Amino acid sequence: MSRIIFCDRALKSSIGSLKLTKNQAKKLKIAPNKQLSPYLEKCCLLLSANVSYENTARDLEVLTGLRISHSTQQRLVQRHKFLAARVNQKVEELTVDGGKVRIRTPKGQGCEWRDYCEYIAMPRFFLEK
Repeated sequence: MSRIIFCDRALKSSIGSLKLTKNQAKKLKIAPNKQLSPYLEKCCLLLSANVSYENTARDLEVLTGLRISHSTQQRLVQRHKFLAARVNQKVEELTVDGGKVRIRTPKGQGCEWRDYCEYIAMPRFFLEK
């Protein structure tokens, strides 16, 4: 006699869409609101760190065949808890980057643009290698 298994949710993974039961998701420690497998999420974060969200979406599709929109990439990065870097030696170099962001304004009002600045500290041993 065959058993019928009801799948409660689908999870996008690097090998395609996976259908999971609640028990399987619990055993694999997949949070209820997650739609991406841990490995696919890691790939998204890695690509997003190096290029724009739009390019990340394009690159991910080329590499895996899966479409994950640029807005999903952005939400994924924004809700991820990144650990602060710890440096055990004096910082001797600093890289600074900046740009402009558009601030949403009430309908009918003109656009408002603000400057932003991002910086990265680099220990000397990274520069010498």
